[in-house]
Amino acid sequence: MCPNYKAAIYWREYCNVKYSNVDFFGYIDTDNMFNMVNTTNVSNTTTMKSLTSVALGLLSNLSKNAIADNNHMFATGNSSEVPQESDFIRGMVQCSGDLSKHSCSGCLDYAMKQLPNNISEDGDVQLYSLGARTVTGSCNVRYEFYDFNNTFERY
Repeated sequence: MCPNYKAAIYWREYCNVKYSNVDFFGYIDTDNMFNMVNTTNVSNTTTMKSLTSVALGLLSNLSKNAIADNNHMFATGNSSEVPQESDFIRGMVQCSGDLSKHSCSGCLDYAMKQLPNNISEDGDVQLYSLGARTVTGSCNVRYEFYDFNNTFERY
């Protein structure tokens, strides 16, 4: 393939390390990407549509906050506008520090569009998940129905 190209990404729960012998600073890396879903299920189609809408709205707002001054392209938050399945939706968005604010915004938009989609175009629920994340080489987005952010204090 490319014998002179050496690169690696090491992903952990709240951290990643990226190495390459090619300059990647300032470039959005969406080639290296994976998705994960929470295995907790919701059985009600109407509830799932509502939860998905609230989660995507939360992530969109967090993306705007992440690129605001002094936020270091990172934001967390929650929304209490949820049906009875949960008390709140917790979200997190983050970009690598080498990206410009404009590139960070573009990466987060892309990552949100790659989240495992719960609702098909004809309105049928395809996945009954209570959380999901997309992680790329340059940014990540996540929402859950539990407070996963309290574990950041350990790092």
